[in-house]
Amino acid sequence: RFEKTVLVNDLDNPMELAVLPDPQERLAHVMRRAGRRPEVPEEDRVDAALVPGCVSRVWLVGTVEDGRCHFRVAADSPMVLGLIRLLCDVYEGAAPSEVEAVETEVVARSGLDRTLSPTRLQGLAHARARLRQLAAGWTAQTASGQAGTQLFDAHNHLQDERLQPYRKEIVVALGALDLGGAVVNGTEEADWPVVAALADAWPWVVPSYGLHPWHAAGRSPQWLQTLTGHLDREAARGRRHGVGEIGLDRWKKPYDFADQQEVFLEQLALAAARNLPASLHCLEAWGTLDALLHQYPVPARGFLLHAYGGPAELVPRLAARGAYFSFNGYFLHERKGAQRDVFRQVPAERLLVETDAPAMPPPPALTRHILPRSPDGVPLNHPASVADVYPALAVLRGLRGPELAALVEANFRRLFDS
Repeated sequence: RFEKTVLVNDLDNPMELAVLPDPQERLAHVMRRAGRRPEVPEEDRVDAALVPGCVSRVWLVGTVEDGRCHFRVAADSPMVLGLIRLLCDVYEGAAPSEVEAVETEVVARSGLDRTLSPTRLQGLAHARARLRQLAAGWTAQTASGQAGTQLFDAHNHLQDERLQPYRKEIVVALGALDLGGAVVNGTEEADWPVVAALADAWPWVVPSYGLHPWHAAGRSPQWLQTLTGHLDREAARGRRHGVGEIGLDRWKKPYDFADQQEVFLEQLALAAARNLPASLHCLEAWGTLDALLHQYPVPARGFLLHAYGGPAELVPRLAARGAYFSFNGYFLHERKGAQRDVFRQVPAERLLVETDAPAMPPPPALTRHILPRSPDGVPLNHPASVADVYPALAVLRGLRGPELAALVEANFRRLFDS
């Protein structure tokens, strides 16, 4: 069994708390040692890093470097901070598999189990569960490729000109992930050739061509003919491909909603006729989108509601119509609790993962992949952050990392490969 090495009379070692006979002295020492440890910075204390089930607010984050785990904790109670830091110290420097599988007796051996209240002990149990879930996600990343399990990004914009200066480094990072597929979505006529070139260069790129509602007003008279030409080219090559990003948007102004619907329906009809996966965008138009999807033909294989932000009540109805729902790392920000609640209810066989890079970056504390801000100061999302979304979604769904990875792969291949 994994245990930290015990040094005699080393009171910084959690096991040595037992040599302090006074329970209050033990607790005081726990609080003192908590003040000497690094905490989660204020800007990283996001809702996704909270330990669920604790009475106090506790943030717990971790990283893996050279195969070893490192943890940081913050809490609004000094006592709770000390106790959970004590637990984290036991697993500091362990391999993810050890953190996931091996239980520690630190509380009993230190004598704190006879001192702490049931509420405090329950909080420690929740923190232990959080450590185990984090480790499960890291184990899944390590296992990716080794056991035939790959990562899949159901929706990104690798062709975006904001990523062009970093594209070489991005491709290297994606190659290191054993990426099984990344759907690169064109949004306007000007970027469709870039999408095609990326697919020609990298076999994991799944090209998708569509006219986004934000660009519908600026389309050329021959836009549909041009779009059809790209789809014909992909079909002739026998390469997996799709239609998107298409959709409806009442959020970005000004807009002509009737015109958006016309453009959307022309592209949806194209996807349905060819049975191609369609990647759909929707903001503040869920009622209309739902009605259109039930009124007009959809691809028999299904369609993707990327970064689904609609109500939970629509999920069963849309899933029955053929919808898949992709979870975005941006939903890990504290204010996005409603979206996380919805994704707890998405049917397992309809669940996918996406980045929408360079848009919608996850909280910095939860990703190892950071790009410089764009010239206008907007944070950019690194496409390799897909590897960091998987562990967070596994925690959200209560799954082990490998279980989620296998599930997402099966769903991705069903929608985009068949």
